[in-house]
Amino acid sequence: MTTDKYTKTDPELIRKEHREIIDNGYAVCDRELDDWLLAYAAPVIQSGQRVFYAIALSGPADRLQKISRQEITGALKEKAAQISVEIEQRLRLRNVVEISNS
Repeated sequence: MTTDKYTKTDPELIRKEHREIIDNGYAVCDRELDDWLLAYAAPVIQSGQRVFYAIALSGPADRLQKISRQEITGALKEKAAQISVEIEQRLRLRNVVEISNS
């Protein structure tokens, strides 16, 4: 178990963070892996509200902290939604092609 000052180890805090991730639609890793690393991620949601992919932005915390969290997460969530639509369209098109070739 990691015991550095940034890593959460308390089960209740982890459950709380998990609920926040679901509610907010993004996750943040703020120096939990390395003292200098900050990362944000947003899910690419597929049909049935299933998450198979995510997109992320990571980099030096001192640089990323100069940009507002809302700006970064808003852009990630927007792009994740666009990717989700693109994947769904391609899957539907592939299914149509497979059916017509049958």
